[in-house]
Amino acid sequence: MRHEVYEERMREQTAAYVAAVLEAHPELREPEPEPTPVPPMPGVEQRVPERKPVTLHDLLRDVEKGMLPPPRGIAKLIIKTVADRHSVSVRSIVGRCRLKEISAIRQEAMWEVYIRTELSLPQIGALFDRDHTTVLHGVRRHEERLKNGGRRT
Repeated sequence: MRHEVYEERMREQTAAYVAAVLEAHPELREPEPEPTPVPPMPGVEQRVPERKPVTLHDLLRDVEKGMLPPPRGIAKLIIKTVADRHSVSVRSIVGRCRLKEISAIRQEAMWEVYIRTELSLPQIGALFDRDHTTVLHGVRRHEERLKNGGRRT
């Protein structure tokens, strides 16, 4: 019973999150154009990529089909979305950079993952290579910034 309630709640949260991201970034609604095929060169073996990376379109399609991605997959997509929103790399968010601008973005990503998934603080910390107390601190700091209109306290 608990698992079914959790799945339903995650499906609703995921659908709402994907809808919000697609509303904020309408350019994501259009599928990416297929790359122009390159004619084969004699003597050169062509490599075909095995998988495409997961996109918001894939996630939305899976939610509509009733297939729920694992919470860690949702969390990684959330981190990527926050990184794209602030025009920074995912590597800088999960990395060791201590610049206050990057730290604030990291804390925002931690907060987004915290409120949008059912991952525990230690699980979120593992995504960012941080301790669970660091995640808790980041979530609290971001909530303070939200209350103060973005100003640091």
